[in-house]
Amino acid sequence: MLNGEKLTPEQQLAATVDAKLTDAEKRHQEELKALREETDRKEKERAAQAEKDREAQRLADEQAAIREFKAEIAEVIAADPEGFEILNMAGDRGVEVVFSYIDDQFAKTGKRVSVKDAAAAVEQAEIDQARGFVQRSKKLAALYGAPVARQPAPRTLSNRMPPAPPTTEQRPETAQQRRDRVKAQIDQIFAAKAGRR
Repeated sequence: MLNGEKLTPEQQLAATVDAKLTDAEKRHQEELKALREETDRKEKERAAQAEKDREAQRLADEQAAIREFKAEIAEVIAADPEGFEILNMAGDRGVEVVFSYIDDQFAKTGKRVSVKDAAAAVEQAEIDQARGFVQRSKKLAALYGAPVARQPAPRTLSNRMPPAPPTTEQRPETAQQRRDRVKAQIDQIFAAKAGRR
């Protein structure tokens, strides 16, 4: 009704069409908004999955680099059966010890020790440790004819005082420090391998 008058059928039809168009446009806007939200949600899911995939690939690459490096260590040890006799006898354990030695030296000095130098140091340490066992054990000393070494008392200000607590350098590293150290070494391994290509 316009000013108290009835709407004509054309006006009624136009009002009905306008109302339907308004409702249709409103529904369309809601559907469009829902579609945008769904698209955004899927994009976020894709981005999160891509990040997970990148992290998984990074870890796989890191593990592959470690395996390759350990294979290189095994080749160096196997190439000199006389020079690395104890490490050859130890097999995989010898490879792990050499890898740990390289890892520890890198953490301490920031420089990577060559595989051959690390294997030689570990071989010598194993020999020294075995010699120490023989010298400290009466049974082993008798078997191998080595003199028994006496273990000295710890040196303190007075023998009644306990030894000093370990310094920061002697304290074992935390899991986070180890992860950071291993990550740095792996980064260096990647850089070294990239430089050889």
